[in-house]
Amino acid sequence: MADVKDVMVEDVITVDSKDTVLKAAELMSDYDVGCLVVEDGDEAAGVITESDVISKVVVRRKDPRITKVKEVMSSPLVTIHPLTSLEGAVEVFNETGYKRLAVSSGESLEGILSIEDLITEETRFIQVLERYIEILKSKNY
Repeated sequence: MADVKDVMVEDVITVDSKDTVLKAAELMSDYDVGCLVVEDGDEAAGVITESDVISKVVVRRKDPRITKVKEVMSSPLVTIHPLTSLEGAVEVFNETGYKRLAVSSGESLEGILSIEDLITEETRFIQVLERYIEILKSKNY
């Protein structure tokens, strides 16, 4: 079975907690991602997601040009070790209700794992098993 490191996205896009929500939204659009890690100084303090922008800024009619990321980010940042099994990751997703987890083995951020990444990986695994079963059937096992 694969580990978190095998499925995570390594390219982590960050935004400063003092930046505006508009800048965060522009970064999400530029990099085609739904989540940014929020840095406060040298520390990863949380995440801002598309959902945060919609529910905490757009719906509440806040001005994204002046609203700061720190006002709407989701925190604390929940991390998971890169060597955690995917089953373990599913447990963390279920316990926290989060859709994305930061991947870290210590001080530095190594990646992001989303529930979508897990679903994609599990779908591939099922497809491989289905092909294997078809091969076995064709050989009359």
